[in-house]
Amino acid sequence: LPPSPKPTTAQPVEVEVEVEKASPEPTPAPTTEEPTTAPPVVAVQEVELEVEEVDESLKPTYYPSLFPTLAPTIEPEVSSTEPLPGCPPAYDRERTDYVAGDTVQMSRYIWECLPGEYEEYCNVPDKDDNWDDETYNVWFYAWDRQGPSS
Repeated sequence: LPPSPKPTTAQPVEVEVEVEKASPEPTPAPTTEEPTTAPPVVAVQEVELEVEEVDESLKPTYYPSLFPTLAPTIEPEVSSTEPLPGCPPAYDRERTDYVAGDTVQMSRYIWECLPGEYEEYCNVPDKDDNWDDETYNVWFYAWDRQGPSS
């Protein structure tokens, strides 16, 4: 790792500033003498710089952590078999009488059984490996997610 710069204490710094006059001098009357030019006015002002010390723990690292931590969860864990307050009952894998329009709670969401060709698949909890793609898609989309359960 490259060395970190060490904080320093404030040291006075000399700065040269060239000051120009705000308004031009009136033009002198013509003379026979050679004009002279005055050197510019230079002012020196001391400026004190302050350097704050930095907490080493707040500096970014050059390499990612080997063992990152997961963000804490805000919501409490809820069993998927227990209905949440204000939600329909949990999906029952043993039930075979779901019809279009029935709603269930599963994985913190409310799901509605769709009508038509989808309805019979609302009662099939697991996919069958012998299904073709079309049948699999009808089974997969038989339940429409309505939104989060509260």
